[in-house]
Amino acid sequence: MRFEEASEIAVSPPIGQLDELMMRTKRAGVAVTRVVGRCRDAQDSRDLDLSDCELAQVPDAVFHLMRQTDLSKCDLSFNSMTKIPAKLATNFVTLTDLNISHNRMTKLPDQIAQLTNLLRLDISHNSFSNFPYVVFGLTKIVQVNAEQNQISGMEHMLLFLPKKEFGDILYNLFVDYNK
Repeated sequence: MRFEEASEIAVSPPIGQLDELMMRTKRAGVAVTRVVGRCRDAQDSRDLDLSDCELAQVPDAVFHLMRQTDLSKCDLSFNSMTKIPAKLATNFVTLTDLNISHNRMTKLPDQIAQLTNLLRLDISHNSFSNFPYVVFGLTKIVQVNAEQNQISGMEHMLLFLPKKEFGDILYNLFVDYNK
């Protein structure tokens, strides 16, 4: 065997790795197509459903595609996101419903308080260890689902909230199955 042949063999990945790379590329293409299609649907319905799209983050292209749409609902559930970009709140100011359940979130950005029309927020089935206090800055919020996290000290926090200001949310705050 000549040296040139040996180096080609050593550099070429095994067939199995090429097959795996091709499959990943194909899946990524399918995922991008799914996200773009759902953005187009949302331009008419005003409800953006990016649930179960295998997203690790909200792609910047989503904000570009939705820039002229006043969304009322945004569903990002059943992905693997660890954070919500701050620009979600600044770009989607008309949201009334935000579902980020079944991800790996540990906190919400402070900019979420800019969602002044938000009525319902679902952060259940994530990895929050503290209740996101930014929620109490949402003046119209009436329902928060924070079940199935690792939130501790909820009883103590709830004791000190003024019932007059937070009465609606306290009746619709779901925190079962936390610490």
